[in-house]
Formats: sequence, structure tokens, C-alpha cells
Amino acid sequence: MLLVGGTQGLPDTKIKAEDSCTGAACLKGLKLAFPKTVYPVTPRFDFDISGSLDKVPVNPVFDARGSLGLPNHPLGIFGFNTTGPACGKQTLQLMDGVLATITVDFPECPWSADVDISGHVDVWTTLPAIEIFGPIGLSTGFTLFMQVSDATNSSTAGPEHLNLRVDLTQPAGKGADPKQDNCTLDMDSMDKIQYPPQGENYTIPTYTINLDLDPKDRWDHVVRPLSKEISAMIQQFIDSELHPLEKLLSKSLVRFILDLGTEEILKKVPAPFDDEIRGIAKSTGLPVTYIFVYNIMYELMGLCTSIVAEDADGHIYHARNLDFGLFMGSDATTHNWALTAKLRPLLMNLNFVREGVLLYQTTQFAGYIGLLTGIRRGGFTISVDSRFDGHLDKYLIMFLLGKYEGNFLSLKTRTVMENFGTYSEALNALTHWKPIGPCYIILGGAKSKEGAVIQLGANRDTPLLVRSLADKGSSNYVVQTNYDWPAPPPAFDDRRYPVMDCLNKLGSVGINYQRLWGVMSSTPTRNALTTYTSLMSAETGYFESYKQFCAPGPNCSPFMAKDYAQLEQMQSRPVEFIV
Repeated sequence: MLLVGGTQGLPDTKIKAEDSCTGAACLKGLKLAFPKTVYPVTPRFDFDISGSLDKVPVNPVFDARGSLGLPNHPLGIFGFNTTGPACGKQTLQLMDGVLATITVDFPECPWSADVDISGHVDVWTTLPAIEIFGPIGLSTGFTLFMQVSDATNSSTAGPEHLNLRVDLTQPAGKGADPKQDNCTLDMDSMDKIQYPPQGENYTIPTYTINLDLDPKDRWDHVVRPLSKEISAMIQQFIDSELHPLEKLLSKSLVRFILDLGTEEILKKVPAPFDDEIRGIAKSTGLPVTYIFVYNIMYELMGLCTSIVAEDADGHIYHARNLDFGLFMGSDATTHNWALTAKLRPLLMNLNFVREGVLLYQTTQFAGYIGLLTGIRRGGFTISVDSRFDGHLDKYLIMFLLGKYEGNFLSLKTRTVMENFGTYSEALNALTHWKPIGPCYIILGGAKSKEGAVIQLGANRDTPLLVRSLADKGSSNYVVQTNYDWPAPPPAFDDRRYPVMDCLNKLGSVGINYQRLWGVMSSTPTRNALTTYTSLMSAETGYFESYKQFCAPGPNCSPFMAKDYAQLEQMQSRPVEFIV
């Protein structure tokens, strides 16, 4: 077995396999063939277990438990518990296969006296070990327990043959390494990428929002037909089947919001958006509090990738992927994030008009009134990415309690889009306001060098950082995912370095919509959380958005980086085995 070597970004994942079976029925001459370490990026490896039995089992059964989270901790963060006949191929899936899949090939039944059990482990995400301070870090891991017994004449386990424990431990690293995380695209084939993408699976319908109508009536025609889908999506968000600890923490905030009541909630929403929420609630038959929760979901959790790039002739392009739904339940059929799947049917492109004139365009979800992606022709383009800091939801809670004055991100961006016509006006407005939570705003303009990433923190009305195409020494692009510059992103979620590598290889002469679509559709920029991709130009008014989808596996990460095929092409090294 050959695997690639380790990197500076993250140390190799350590593997420990041991059997604690006792008694006369245990496998004799037991050999556990597991590698001692594996490449840290999405650990994948084969294993083999062999031995002999004095007495052949009549009805061999297995009981497997596992968790992804803290090492040596049976609860972990996400777990599985699977039982069944120990005959032939069996599959164990963590989070319905979204995060990990373990395949175990038991002997076909009836067993013989000589036993050989082989298997394969696929952990689709790099185990998220985090450096805290200097050499001190938080290790994480994956733990598998598997017992094999003879049930003989019943479903109750009898004599034990194997009591296996396998621990994967990821030592904390220093973050992602640009040498490790490269563009997964074949640059020689960029012009063969199909763009625009074809088929109904990519298509997003277009509707008009008339700003001259009463705010209570503006959204009726787009939300009423999708009432059931909106209801199902919000319910999925509220009732997501998270780990008990996460469920407790997340639901406490949501429950607090729901318990505030309609009038108290609407006091928190500025006009005319309060009436828009009232109208959507009436049209869908859902409580106002539910529509409010829906409209602050992105304030609570989201991921994204945004690019503003300039071509060799000075034209500005803006591309973005919107990722949402992490850990909000999984779908056993599609092996994907359940909330992400429920969001895609709600996607729509909207033309906002005033006095019969097109004012701006957006891509958003039916019933979501804020702006996460938008364009004002001749003026500017906007996308937003989530940002995380040590405050968690502190200022949102304070805002809801009336102890903090601030603005919701998506309502601020929509207000700017409706009331300003130029890039410089938008940049000034978006760098002088007080957000409720941390965020990134990515802005593109209609002229050369007009492109910026605004990094914002709560409880302050000036940016933490503004990175611009106009900065001295700047390249022809700015890229933002969900982590602050200049520190490296975490190794378990690096979309920054692969995108930068793609753009560096393209250069300014290689920038066009077709190639940017390829970059935004590549692993890991497109991942299992990606709902749509938008491509925009304020200069020309070009605005296209398409649905995105991929199921976790070799070419689709759950939420993070790396191309698995690339790993097999890298220089490999022999692996030392535990035998």
C-alpha cells in the first residue's frame, strides 16, 4: 500500500489498532494490518484482520460504533451505531456518508476456520485539529469500535471473536499550506469547460420584485407557490439533528428568538423590511417569528467563496459560491446536507424595479429579503461571506435584548444596493456602519482597480481590514473565503489556496466567464454545501447564476478542501504497518 507524504500544513494522522478480546472463542494468531500513519488530508487507507478459530461460528454478527470528533472519546461529535450479519461486504456511514464511510469485507457465510477480514476507511474531511498557542493545540480524531460475535440461534451476541478498537488521531497543525493545496483544474483544458452549463438542474428561475408596491405585497407572487418548501426548509433549520451539545447550544438561541413573539421581533427590523416580513408570513401561512429566523440564518452560520478579478484589459469580473447547511442534518438518500438540499428549490433570480426601471438584480432564496449576491448595472456588485470570531452570537443576543445597536448584514447590503449608484459610494457606505455580527463584504466595480474585500467585526463602525485591487503591490484579484488575512486558513477547510493557485495560473490574460465558472466548479471551491454560483460584471451588467450540486466522495468534499485524485498522483512513500 502506498500513500503520499505529510506536509508542513498538517502532520500525518496517527493510527492505533488493538484487540481486547478475551476467551476461548477469540481469533488466534491475530494479525492487525493497519498503517501507523496516513496522509492527513482526508484520511483514506486499507486494513486487514486475520486469524483462525477453533470453532466456526454459526451466525456471526458485528456491532460497530464510531465517532468523529475528540480522540479516545466514544461520544465524539458525530457518531454511528450499526449492527448486522458479519457476512460479506458491510458499510458503515458517518452522518449518512457525508463525513465518513467505512467498508468492511467479512468472509462470506458460512465462515471457515481461517478468517480474513479486509476493509477500507474513507474520511471525507480532514480531521480538524487546531493549533491554539505555540506547540499547544487541540487534537481531534476518529474512533471505531467493532465487536464480532457468534449469535448462534438468536440475535443476541454469544461468544466473542473480535473486540477491535481503531483510533485515528490528528495532531494539531499550523493551518493550511499553499504548497499542499493546489488548483485541481487542468489549465490546458480550460477552454473545453462547458459554459454556460446546460440542463434544468442548473437553471434558476427569474422573477420581478416591484418596489412601488406595498411592502406587504411585494413578495406574494414568489413565496405563495413555494409555501410548503419554505416551511420544510425553516423546520429543517430549527429541528436539525445535531450532536446533542450542538443542538442544545443552537436551539437555545433559536428558541429564544421564537419565544420573543411577533411584535417584539418586528421592533428589531427597520422599515420597510418589517412589513415585507409581515407580508411573507401572511402569504406562506407561517409565523412571523419563523420568517424572521429564516432571514437571519446567514447571520448565524454560512460559508462561501468570493472572487473579484481584473482581466488584462482592465475589465472587472465578480464570481461567488454560496455555501450553506453545514451540520444541519443529512439526507440518507443523497448523502448530502439536508438543509442545503432544501434551499436549492427556493433559489431565484430577482429583478428589483422602481417606476418600471430595473434598479438592481440579485440571486436569493424565496422569502429571504436580504441581499447576499447582487449587481447594480454600471455601478457595483456585492457578495458576502461569513466570518467567525471569538464572540460567537454575543452581539446578536445583545441586539435581541435591546442592549446593542447594529444592523443586519444582508439588510445593509440591500439598502446600499437600492440607494447608491457607484462603487465609491457603496465602498464608503459599507466601511462606515456597525454590523450585528462579523462578516466579509466583497465589492466589485465597473472600472479598473475597483474591487475590495471589507473585513468587519461586531461592536465597531470601522473595518478591521480593507483589501483592494488598488492597493500597492496588489495582484489582479482578491479572494475571500471565511478566514481572516493574512493568517492561513485552517487545513481542514482551505478553499483559499486552491483558488489562488488557479487564478495565478490563469493570469490576467486568462480571465473570462468560462474559466471562472471552471474555477468556481472545481474541488474544493464547489463542495457539498454549495447551493449556487454567480458570475457578474457591473461594467456590462452581465449577471448569471446557476445551481450547484455534488455528493461527498472522491471529487466532492463535505465542506473543505483537496482533490483526492491529486493525492494519488503525488510522489508516494511506503507506509509502516501495525501488524
